Amino acid sequence: MSAFEAYAKLANENLTNTQLAGRYQSQAEAERLIFQDVADKLRLRPTDTFLDIGCGPGNLLTPASYACKSATGIDNPKVIERLRRTMREANVALEHGPFPEVRPSATYDCILAYSVVHYMTGIEEIERFVLAALECLRPGGRLLVGDIPNADRKARFLASRSGQMFEKRWRESVSATQTDTHLEAALRGFNMIGALSDADILRLVSVVRRRGFDAYVLPQPPDLPFGNTREDILAVQAD
Repeated sequence: MSAFEAYAKLANENLTNTQLAGRYQSQAEAERLIFQDVADKLRLRPTDTFLDIGCGPGNLLTPASYACKSATGIDNPKVIERLRRTMREANVALEHGPFPEVRPSATYDCILAYSVVHYMTGIEEIERFVLAALECLRPGGRLLVGDIPNADRKARFLASRSGQMFEKRWRESVSATQTDTHLEAALRGFNMIGALSDADILRLVSVVRRRGFDAYVLPQPPDLPFGNTREDILAVQAD
């Protein structure tokens, strides 16, 4: 069983959308700040078509549907089934299947894959995923591969004075029963990369650039749930 298949088992458990998205429930307020950061980086416009690969319970897909012309989400069938029960927006389409084996037939102005790639088996699988996502972009489109755990960035942060103070406060605020998110606990033991390195992230940027796209490593604001230890990659296709 893959991590993608195991994720389906969580869809019908009594989890909040925050927990199903791989975050601590105590991060729910910070989670609400994510969409604006994503929208700014993608330069999301009311005329845009938007694809959310690995949309989960719709935490970012739903606000995106109000900010653009149309929004499409793709994820595990069980997760999509859960989302269908609550999604009421007329401009939203939902598709199921593992991307890139299953791909939407359309192309999009903006594509998002947020908090997704670290559940893959390794950097080669991530490369295939990113290149397939690029193929779904319209001319002038933008792809954001977001919320990438960077082990090297985390080590630098925890070695700093501010990082040590943050870690102390975090450990004091999280109870013993919250040492893992529900998603981390459920997927432990599966073959996943877990976190990337500086070299991995720069390798992905190089792969994207060799395909003729501009690509940038962007920081996350520190007030996002894991903002001090994660990064985003933005790919932009010329018109």
